[in-house]
Amino acid sequence: MKKNRVVILLEVGLLIALALRYAKVFNIKLLPNFEIITFMFVYITTVLNRETYHKKVNLYFLIVLFMVLGLGVPKLDWVNLIPFVTYGVIIISINLFSRKRLFLRTLYSVAVFFIVSNFLFWLFEPWQMYSKNFMGLLLCYMGALPFLKNQLISNLTASVVFSLVLSGKFFEVESERASETS
Repeated sequence: MKKNRVVILLEVGLLIALALRYAKVFNIKLLPNFEIITFMFVYITTVLNRETYHKKVNLYFLIVLFMVLGLGVPKLDWVNLIPFVTYGVIIISINLFSRKRLFLRTLYSVAVFFIVSNFLFWLFEPWQMYSKNFMGLLLCYMGALPFLKNQLISNLTASVVFSLVLSGKFFEVESERASETS
């Protein structure tokens, strides 16, 4: 039963992540960076079993497919490659944490996304919005703080909900209430 929950959550999560990503297409206004794409990368690399080579190939194919669906096919310039490079860093580095700590991995991934993506943006942005010194880097990070807040709220909420559903405790609360009323 738990394996079915993992697959169902993966499918539902991917649909939600893509819906949030493409909400603009349907004129739905969301907060900037209110998305669960970062969490879905964490979920895919944490929860799915990667013990055999065959499964690893499928896992990384799924990650690349999700990147292209969620972020689009990148143009070959540094600014458009920043999310791909950043998620690559997250996926490679995420194995530093225990597999059971989905919430901590999500928090770590959002922090890595913020630090790496803003550093790369400051380094490679062609519009010269920020000077190439420490103050320019600091201004770049400060300008991104509202986006960080929204990304933290959305990804950590998804992490808690998915963890509750995976542990089965979400369902136990419902069954306890049902038995109390009968």
